[in-house]
Amino acid sequence: MSTLVNFFDCNSARLGTGTPSCDIPTGVPTGFFLVPKTWRLDTTTETFDSAYITAQIKAGTMIPFLGAINFTDNSEESVIYTTQLGVKLLARDGKPEFTFDFSKGYCFHSAAFSYNSFGSYDVILTYDNGVVFMAKATATSLKGHTAGLVNTGNFVHRDGAESEKSLVMIQLTNPNEYNSQGALLDPVSNGFDIEAVNGIIDVTLGFTGSGTDYVATITASCNSAIDISAIDAADLRWTGLVAGDSAVTVQTVVYDSVARTFAVTASATLTASVATLGLQLISAGPPIEPVAEIPASSSILYKGSGKLA
Repeated sequence: MSTLVNFFDCNSARLGTGTPSCDIPTGVPTGFFLVPKTWRLDTTTETFDSAYITAQIKAGTMIPFLGAINFTDNSEESVIYTTQLGVKLLARDGKPEFTFDFSKGYCFHSAAFSYNSFGSYDVILTYDNGVVFMAKATATSLKGHTAGLVNTGNFVHRDGAESEKSLVMIQLTNPNEYNSQGALLDPVSNGFDIEAVNGIIDVTLGFTGSGTDYVATITASCNSAIDISAIDAADLRWTGLVAGDSAVTVQTVVYDSVARTFAVTASATLTASVATLGLQLISAGPPIEPVAEIPASSSILYKGSGKLA
């Protein structure tokens, strides 16, 4: 095959303007997922269903920002300039930019603010009818839309007319991808429900004791009055152990509803470096920060850890 120099087929990117009798409808954007730049969905081997979404959230590869109360399209107009002859030419395509208003309190705001970044994530958009909007990476794989700035502004307080708000802005940096390489996924056809998706809840964990017997408290970090009572032995493990204690596991966990504490029993006496012992929620997978699904198969996810007091 020969090498084609200074050759580009301008017609190869032209698409037909006819439409099928039935197309996947979009709705009003109500949120998005942040995904790593390297995230890909193989459409030949993977199914984007509820179980897949939960597993991705548990692994920290999909971060949900869902349930926005307002959406504003601040997309830039294409930059056009006019020559001295009055002919208009395209300087560059305008970049899509969206702002989502969330009214989920200060804890959500703090979490959203922690994701402020540039060029760290791509974006999967979600609609009020449950459809999600991705981008085509290859003929057999999908990705998030290429994003640049992700920014949560200052917390907006109640003013007597409106509730508190967190305004999260995202800018997409590849207009061609957004406008010509989009991919819509229908929730019914694929078996997912965006309204049932939960983000990870941070917990504060502390415990005291010695030998094999410990007393632990496990509460929501945003509100210590909320304890996580459904935890069992399968949801916990010891961390920070030295080699001699590496085989010790959590044997039993019993919740005291009056004291709001857990009686935790180790499978053997922890004899070395107990001051560095950590009790941590875990999952079956290998995420960066272990996550537990409590109760099992509930899609309600928690993460947190604590050291011996």
